Amino acid sequence: MNEQQPAQQSEQKAEQKAEQKAPHTAGAFDIRTFIAGLMGLFGLILIGAGLFGPERTADSVTEGRPINIGVGIALLVFAAAMQGWAMWRPTVVDAPASEE
Repeated sequence: MNEQQPAQQSEQKAEQKAEQKAPHTAGAFDIRTFIAGLMGLFGLILIGAGLFGPERTADSVTEGRPINIGVGIALLVFAAAMQGWAMWRPTVVDAPASEE
């Protein structure tokens, strides 16, 4: 029985060290994730407005080009870049001080 106690203690210490070494990330609460979600949603809305909206009129600003579709695609690309950045370099959150 004495042999089991040191083995259990060493296992507990190894688990505690593993928990301490594993960084805690912000995950879904990272600001880049929110930005990516909103920009992606706005991009989809603009693409929908460009495809299914009223007939395009030729005015002097857009010269007949589908500006909603172009900006919508740009927003989707930006959203993908933001989400990729958030996944590639996650924000590490400091561990809370444990009360003993």
